[in-house]
Amino acid sequence: MTPTGNLTYPWGLVYIGILFLVVAIAAVLSAIVTLQRGEIKDLLARRDRNKSAEQEDESTCSRECKYFCALEDVVIPELQQEIDAWKAAYKNSEIRCELMNSTITKLRTNNNAKEQSNG
Repeated sequence: MTPTGNLTYPWGLVYIGILFLVVAIAAVLSAIVTLQRGEIKDLLARRDRNKSAEQEDESTCSRECKYFCALEDVVIPELQQEIDAWKAAYKNSEIRCELMNSTITKLRTNNNAKEQSNG
C-alpha cells in the first residue's frame, strides 16, 4: 500500500486471491452439507422400509395399548355365552350381507338387460 491509501497492483491481487479462497472454501462446505443431507434422507427412508410389522404396530400404538391388546384374548367365563351369541350374530349378519349384495347385483344385471332390450 502506498501512504495515501491507494492499493497497488500486487496488494489487489492478494485481496482477490483471498476472496477466491474464501469462496472456494464456502462452495466445498456447502457441497459437503448437501451430500450429508442426501445421505441422511436415504438412511431415514431405508430405516422406514426395513421396519417389521411388529415395529410398525409399536409405533402406532402406545405402551398402554399393549396391555389392553394382551387382555383382549382373556375370556371371562361368565360372559362366554354372550360372546358366542355375538359371534353367531356377526356371522349371520355377514351371510345376510353377502346374500343382499348378490341379490342387488342380480337385480342390476337384470335391469340393465331389460333396458338394453327395450332401448
